[in-house]
Amino acid sequence: MAISIGFHLSDFERNVYTRKFTDAKSQLFHMLFYHDFHRSLGDAAYSGPDGTDVQVEGLAPLNQPGTYLTRLEVYNRLAAAITALLCDRDLTLTPAECAMLLSYKSGLRRIFGCSSFGHMDHILINAGICDEALNLLRTDDDAIQKLLVCISLDGDLQINLAKTASITPQLTMYAVLGLLHGADQTFSNLSEAKVDHLLDACDSLIDVKPDEFMVDRFPSPWMQCSYFSSPRRHQLKKLLNHLIGNWQQQFLNPSVAEAMNQAFIAREKPRMLVLLERYRSLHAVYRSFHAYIERFGQDFELVALVDAGNIDETAAQDFSSIEYIKVDSAEELNSIVHQVNGLSPDVIFYPSVGMAAWTILLANLRLAPIQIAAAGHPASTFSEHMDYFFIGGTLGKQNNISPSAPNRC
Repeated sequence: MAISIGFHLSDFERNVYTRKFTDAKSQLFHMLFYHDFHRSLGDAAYSGPDGTDVQVEGLAPLNQPGTYLTRLEVYNRLAAAITALLCDRDLTLTPAECAMLLSYKSGLRRIFGCSSFGHMDHILINAGICDEALNLLRTDDDAIQKLLVCISLDGDLQINLAKTASITPQLTMYAVLGLLHGADQTFSNLSEAKVDHLLDACDSLIDVKPDEFMVDRFPSPWMQCSYFSSPRRHQLKKLLNHLIGNWQQQFLNPSVAEAMNQAFIAREKPRMLVLLERYRSLHAVYRSFHAYIERFGQDFELVALVDAGNIDETAAQDFSSIEYIKVDSAEELNSIVHQVNGLSPDVIFYPSVGMAAWTILLANLRLAPIQIAAAGHPASTFSEHMDYFFIGGTLGKQNNISPSAPNRC
């Protein structure tokens, strides 16, 4: 939940220019988190737990009406203050703070892209990290951190991410996630070439051991990579699936993992567990899959697994029963897997995979004898645990489910 920003741009400027670094960093993180949640720094509204709209206040004066020039001036002030903060030689960033800045790069990209700067290359020159031709002058820890923070898809700076991965693989992975986060990417020829360069670095990152915060940042790049034009775009999805496996080895409770191999129960009707990221009756997933799921009910006992806020009374009628889950973060994986094990499904069906971290995580586990993904997100999951790909078609015919080719579902 994102609360109002609660301060004026001049408050941030005062803390930056009087070098109150703790307060300035806190305000910067707050703005970036707010932008990540609302995709804006202006006033916003979102649906609360009870379904009612919650109004939140953005950054003043961006939350006030204004002309193009007045808003450009505000973005210039904000970008200049962030520049001054990051160029200060006495500013220190902990690894956690750097990871946060890298994760919320889409907010920094928006701020600098809406300003006269256009990108963040100038920060590296002003901080003495690069010369005016953008050749690297320093490789100390502070320089590498700020290099990763400032690289963008819009600037001229080229960076060897395979090399930074050999120095700081965790932060390099955060940089890749941050660069590719967000549904509103707009690519020029330059940024398309940089995406290819990011994909080249994937092989250098296979040994990263993700923490919970990193895994929570996977969904947007995991899903959005399918819309890149590069023929190698799904290298990123394959990398993220591999990193999910690394994370599960650290995090998945051994007793929960063992229970995934339990014997299945004979039933009058086989049990199909339908994992739902979104299934409210006005949502596209419901419109696309309601008729199919209703038809499945003739042959299967249908059980839905869903967060309570993502299904409504109308959509709930498609199922024999509904199991609700808590999905605040990737930390909930053990409890969700335990819940799935308790249901002993014969088939698991994913209408979509990619809009939530929990489905991406579960799609990389073997939780039922038969596991099926559908084209709710129109691309392969590239999970070795997915057996079939549901492609739709005419109801009543037998050609709606295709066996998976290796790593293509």
